[in-house]
Amino acid sequence: MIFKKLTFKNYKTYYGVQEVDLHIPENVTQDEKRNIILLGGLNGAGKTTFLKAILYILFGKRGITNSTSKTVIETEYKKLFSNVINNTYFEEGGRDCSASLVLETDAGEEWTLSVKWYVDSFKIISQEEREIAIKKPGSNIPKKMMIQQMDSYNRLIDSVIPFHAV
Repeated sequence: MIFKKLTFKNYKTYYGVQEVDLHIPENVTQDEKRNIILLGGLNGAGKTTFLKAILYILFGKRGITNSTSKTVIETEYKKLFSNVINNTYFEEGGRDCSASLVLETDAGEEWTLSVKWYVDSFKIISQEEREIAIKKPGSNIPKKMMIQQMDSYNRLIDSVIPFHAV
């Protein structure tokens, strides 16, 4: 699996739409290909937010802690997402934010995994939506699905990148 792009829309420290291209160009020789991406920045710039977003997009609540205790998971979720929306955007009246990850599977499919949060006037998450769009090789139109059952979603993700491998 290859991570191609991570996109934030008014998510935490990221104001507006911010895209990070993670794709390795195809027109370089095998010797020039590098699979190392360095993240740098000052404290509070969003480095940890970037990494935790990938984990959360892929694995949901089970990706935010090593614990299996539902109480610990819920506490960590509330802590991590107590300020999910960008402050500037919220002050401008915005009430939603999102994060999405585009990856390419070993079968050549392009998957776009998206999570969108809606917050109330107190910045408390009122709703979370998940969507997955899968584009088969040679196709221009992806098949989109709203995720209703996290168990089904987890099985699908685990078929590509098992949670225990992370």
